[in-house]
Amino acid sequence: MNIIEIEERFHRNLSSFLEENIPAHSRFVLAISGGLDSAVLFDLFLNSKKIKKSDFCVAHLNHGIRRESEYELEILKEKVKEKNIEFFGEKKDIPSLKRDVYPGRSVEDIARQVRYDFLHSVKKEFQADYIVTAHHKDDLLETFLMRIIKGTGINGISCIKEKDGILLRPLLEFWRSELESYAKKRDIEFFDDKTNYDTKYLRNSIRMELIPFLTEKFGNSVKEIIIRDRNNFSKANDFIDYFYEKDFKTKCEIKEEYCCVSLKELDKYPEFVNTEFIIRLYQDWSGSVFGLDSKKLSSIFNRLKSHGNFSIDIDASKYFEKSYDELLFKNRKKGGRIYNSEVIKIENSEISEIELGCLNTDYDFLIAKKLQGNLIGDVCEELTAFLDLGKLDFPLYLRNAQPGDRIIPLGMKGNKKISKILKDNKLPREMRGKIMVLLNSKHDIIWCVGYGISDSYKVNDDTSHILKLEIRKRDKN
Repeated sequence: MNIIEIEERFHRNLSSFLEENIPAHSRFVLAISGGLDSAVLFDLFLNSKKIKKSDFCVAHLNHGIRRESEYELEILKEKVKEKNIEFFGEKKDIPSLKRDVYPGRSVEDIARQVRYDFLHSVKKEFQADYIVTAHHKDDLLETFLMRIIKGTGINGISCIKEKDGILLRPLLEFWRSELESYAKKRDIEFFDDKTNYDTKYLRNSIRMELIPFLTEKFGNSVKEIIIRDRNNFSKANDFIDYFYEKDFKTKCEIKEEYCCVSLKELDKYPEFVNTEFIIRLYQDWSGSVFGLDSKKLSSIFNRLKSHGNFSIDIDASKYFEKSYDELLFKNRKKGGRIYNSEVIKIENSEISEIELGCLNTDYDFLIAKKLQGNLIGDVCEELTAFLDLGKLDFPLYLRNAQPGDRIIPLGMKGNKKISKILKDNKLPREMRGKIMVLLNSKHDIIWCVGYGISDSYKVNDDTSHILKLEIRKRDKN
């Protein structure tokens, strides 16, 4: 196919896609990073005879990962406004969110969640009907392989569709090489994101290592073969969707705080179908399948084979529970089991009083004081901690305890799960979400409030300065 034909094919594809899927006079948010694929998408919309410039806007999120991203945002903003297109730009510090708020999640997952939250907010502000992304056939291939490697259900494997509710992906018919040809013909400028070459990220490793290995070993046609198999999985997914919507979902109760279904509903279908039904129920309730991986699904169904009630954490804010003859996904309610994602930053100052209102706690504020001299012994009252100031790396962070948190208890050399400490102290499960932990700048836990400081930061004979921390309730008088 020559260069002119491919340009015509792109425009015909967009026109037919809009005619077949989208009502007239719809409004669109274009998710534009400034890379090759989104630059092509922007050019297609700019030159479409079916879309007025006033009917679409550009949304760009700076993830705060690369130094060049600030410059790129400004260049993209200027370029878009030159075309008289409305521009929405925002910056989020994804590395800080991973460090302080979502330590158990990958940068890729956090960036995706934040990006789609941003796009939905722009959709609301622009009063758009659809969000348009520039996913292409290489993305489809990479995502398919990535989700097989991670272990996901059929629902997860077939998740990228041309039209998925308000999400539109009109470039899925094209390989990246075809986008490159179109960009060359149209003389389109775009940014080259260096993080796309970093193979520590799974998607990049698949693109740069796994797919080249497969094509070298089995020929370039292997990519089309894998896509064809992916499409067969998609058809199987549609078949399961039909029975989920027609039967299983009608027996489920879906509320804001929980969703549930009777255990007896699982008797109608084999386990692999029930697994897909449970994935869909969770997605319908929570809005995504994040956290419900193959390992947790296996744990749920293995535990269901035995008698008794149980619960399994899905992520920091949700959990699965089997309660007699009911299966439930639940949010962790305030005052109950909750792992709050809020974080309070404590700077290196002489004295500070810090409000605790954003945390899930019965207490009101923390007082931090610096003291001179040393205090012999391992001193730590229930709500007061004395720490060796010389060993601390600022800033410090205070947050609610989360699954997987560990501390080195006083007198021990190895670490211990905070959940085990709370269990050993017979703290009721519903109260554990109120426990707070203090971390240093390296995110080591140095104090589990109410249950002791880390042995690594205790005061000893060599201590010259102390940081005293007190958790208090407000005086009601």
